[in-house]
Amino acid sequence: MPELPEVETIVRDLKPSVIDQEITSVETFIGSERLFLKNNLIFFHEHLTGQTIRNINRHGKYIIFCLSNFSNFIVHLRMTGSFAIVPTNAEAVAYEKFRINFRTNLSMSLIDIRKFATMEISNDSNFLLAKLGPDAISREFNTNFLQRKFIKRNSSVKSALLDQKIAAGVGNIYADEACWAASINPLTHTSLLSLNQIELLCKSIKLVLRESISNRGTTINNYKDVLGNSGYHQTRVAVYGRINKPCLKCKTKIRKIKVIGRATYFCPKCQKN
Repeated sequence: MPELPEVETIVRDLKPSVIDQEITSVETFIGSERLFLKNNLIFFHEHLTGQTIRNINRHGKYIIFCLSNFSNFIVHLRMTGSFAIVPTNAEAVAYEKFRINFRTNLSMSLIDIRKFATMEISNDSNFLLAKLGPDAISREFNTNFLQRKFIKRNSSVKSALLDQKIAAGVGNIYADEACWAASINPLTHTSLLSLNQIELLCKSIKLVLRESISNRGTTINNYKDVLGNSGYHQTRVAVYGRINKPCLKCKTKIRKIKVIGRATYFCPKCQKN
């Protein structure tokens, strides 16, 4: 699933091609039925055609296209979604579900193998803030915020980090990586962490996310950037997917367990608590 670094990479790749582009039409392809959370293609055609994309932002794993009428076209890539820039008259690419055509004869194609990506349009600029926590690399995501959330939380650290109302943008990969970097066992109850541990965890989350952004994301299965290339942070991960391989700190074999149904990797020596 694209997490914050992968989505940030896609946003940065899209900006040169789509900002200030006028939308002339939209198209759907086979398997697009799940895309629309509340409306249908006619709604999106009416609300997107004639608009210009003024900017692209990101909050957590959501991509926000800011339109000239001050509404927001919001896309969540879910498990296998990605974007590509193609000529308007190009044949549908593999697994293409939705296409936005621009006046310049270029198009932005949403590609999704598993068909879980979603899109919606909102006139409320605070739409996402009502259901998400602060973006995990923002100033608002800090030690004080995390401490307040952890005090109220009755769960493991791993479970808390996967809650998008706490750490918007963090998913399975980076939750494991951050716990390892902070020497915190993913099963540790949030109430048992000291303030120093929470501070270190907060710093570790931002560190592993920014490192992955610099490496253009992590490709475990299907993630591709706008150019169709894989990220390369998977060559730099410390624990995720490294079962029985030596810990980079102490050489102990990395273990794999399940936490709330998610594969979880950690070092049993470095992450005892």
